[in-house]
Amino acid sequence: MKQEPVYIAPQTKGRSSDQKRRPLGHGAEIRASHIRIALLQARGRALAVLVMLASFIGPLQAASSPHIPGTLANPGFDGKTIKSVYFFAGQWRFPGPPFYEGPVPGELLAPASNDCLYTVFPVDGSNHLGWSETEQKRNFAVNLMLAAGVNVVNMSYWGPRSTDRWAFWAPMQTATGAHDELFDVAVGKPVLIAPYIENGPKTFGENQTGCQGDTGPIGQSPGYDFLDEFPGTLDDPAPQLVEQIVDLVHRYLIKPRKPGWPAKWARMYDRNGEARFVVSLLHVGSNQPGVSDEKFAKAFTWVADRVHAKTGVRVGFTLDALPPEHNAKFKPTPMRTGHFLAQQSAVLAIQPFIPEVFTGRCKAGEECDAVSGSSKLEALIAWKYKFVRDWVSTGIPVIADVSPGYDARSVFPGSPRYGNNQRWREGQAALLSLGVRGITANAWNGYTEALAIVPSCARSPLGEGPPGLVPCDLHPPEDAVNDAYRWFSALRLPGIDH
Repeated sequence: MKQEPVYIAPQTKGRSSDQKRRPLGHGAEIRASHIRIALLQARGRALAVLVMLASFIGPLQAASSPHIPGTLANPGFDGKTIKSVYFFAGQWRFPGPPFYEGPVPGELLAPASNDCLYTVFPVDGSNHLGWSETEQKRNFAVNLMLAAGVNVVNMSYWGPRSTDRWAFWAPMQTATGAHDELFDVAVGKPVLIAPYIENGPKTFGENQTGCQGDTGPIGQSPGYDFLDEFPGTLDDPAPQLVEQIVDLVHRYLIKPRKPGWPAKWARMYDRNGEARFVVSLLHVGSNQPGVSDEKFAKAFTWVADRVHAKTGVRVGFTLDALPPEHNAKFKPTPMRTGHFLAQQSAVLAIQPFIPEVFTGRCKAGEECDAVSGSSKLEALIAWKYKFVRDWVSTGIPVIADVSPGYDARSVFPGSPRYGNNQRWREGQAALLSLGVRGITANAWNGYTEALAIVPSCARSPLGEGPPGLVPCDLHPPEDAVNDAYRWFSALRLPGIDH
C-alpha cells in the first residue's frame, strides 16, 4: 500500500536578544577618557539607528533576528514583501453542472445562481468565470495574477468539506474542491497561498431561489462568526476557529492529496524572526462580554498554541482589524490594543479588508464614485490614510489593502459607493508611502461588489454600475476595462525591488 505523504513541522530554535560584548582593544596613544566619550557617542548613534529601524521592521525585540517580520519565509520567497490578491476560487453561480461536494460525501451541490447580483462583469467571462471547467482556465487566471506581480493568493475559505456555507453566501462557488484546484495550479508557479477564513450564517433548513428561477440545496451547516467566537478562554480558545485551522492544516500540510501542496502554503516571519504558516482572519473584533485589550491580544497566541498542540504546526495570523465605526462590541485600536498585539508572536500583520465601508461615509448620491471625484471622496481617502498610518505607528507589520472601489448596489442596496475613478486609485497608492510591509488587493474577482481587479465592465448602460466604468454592452475600448488591473500591476513599495 502506498504510504501517504506526511508533513513534518519544522523545529526551529529561538534567537536570543542578548548580545555578548567583545573586549575592547587598547591603543597606547588613546586615553581612557577619549574611549569613554567615543563609546557614549557610539551608543547614542546606535540607539538612534535602532529607533529608526523599528519604524520599518517592527518592535525592537525583533532587532536581533536577520529576518524582517511580516516578510515571506518560504524557500524561493525568503525575505520578499507580499503582493497579494483576495480570491474567490471556483465557478460562478450560474445554472449548470455541479462541480463540488457538500456535506454528503460524493454528493455534488449546485448553488442557486446569483449572476443578477453582479455589479460588474469580467470582460473575458469565459476564462474568469469557468474556473473548474478546464485546467487551462485555471492557469489563465493565476498567470494573469503573476503578470500583475502577485506572489500570494489570499484564498477565501468558508469552512470544512462537511459544510455548505459556500453554496449559500460566497459570491462564487468557493468550495473546498475549488481550493484543491487552486493548490494544484499553484504547484510549479512562483506563487503562494494563504487561507482567509470567512464568516457565514447557519444554513440549517435554508433554501434559496436563484436569479434564473433555479433552486439551491437545503442547508445543513452551522454558522460561523469571528466576532461571536473570539476570544473564548485560555482553556478553550475560539473552538470553531481552531477547528477550521486544523482542517486546513490536515488537508494541505499533514495529509495532502498531492505532495506539492505543503510548499504552497505561505509562511511569514513573526516578531522573533521565526517562520509561521499564515492564516488570515476577517472582521477581527469581538461581541463577547468582558473582553480587554490584553485578553484580546493574548487570545491569538492561545489559538496558535492550541493548533500547535493538535497538529505540531506553528501558525500565525494577519488581522483585518475592524475600525471604530463598526458595531462590534470590541474593536482593537492602534493606541489602546496595538501595544498588546505587538507582543504576540502569533500576530504577524495587520491586513485590513476595505475597512472604509463601515465608516458610514460615501452613501449613494454623494458622488464619491464620480469620475472627477468629490469632497466626500477626499474625506474618505483621508480617513483611510489615517487608519493605515495609525496601525503602522504600532510597529506591527501592516499589509495595506487597496481596492479599485466599491459598488454593491445590486446585492446590498443601501451600501456605500465610492472609487472606480482615478482620484481613488491615487489615494490608495499613497498608502504605500506610510512604511507598510506589503500590498493586498481586495479583491481579484469581486463582481457582486465592484471590487474586481480583473479587467471588467459595468453591468448595463442604465446606471447600474460605477460611472467610471463603460457598460459591457457598449463594447468598451481596452483602456476602459483595464484601468484597475493596470493600476494594481504598477503598484510597488517604495525602495523595494519586487
